[in-house]
Amino acid sequence: MTYHARKDDPETSHMAAASVVGTSELQDDILALLHRYGPMTDEQLIARHNAAGMCPRADSRIRTARHELEGRGVEWTGEHGTTDRGGKTRVWQATGPAPSEQPTLEWS
Repeated sequence: MTYHARKDDPETSHMAAASVVGTSELQDDILALLHRYGPMTDEQLIARHNAAGMCPRADSRIRTARHELEGRGVEWTGEHGTTDRGGKTRVWQATGPAPSEQPTLEWS
């Protein structure tokens, strides 16, 4: 993940942003779910996340974390699925290695 600081942020903010490496716990959970269950839409990913008893997150945060992983272990399959409301949505798949640990199933 690439973190950014605003142009007018202090130097320490830029230094902190540059020091962040790796993936977050939620991103690891998303990668693990995609590896375990295969390609799915954001709605399906959110449903799997919630059903797995993982640390509760807002639906928008899960979608954002999946977006942050694009090109870093998650890619669009080129296919579309359907949302619960009948809209067209992309189907995502894991393309990178699975996280070394299983998804976090308890609050930490």
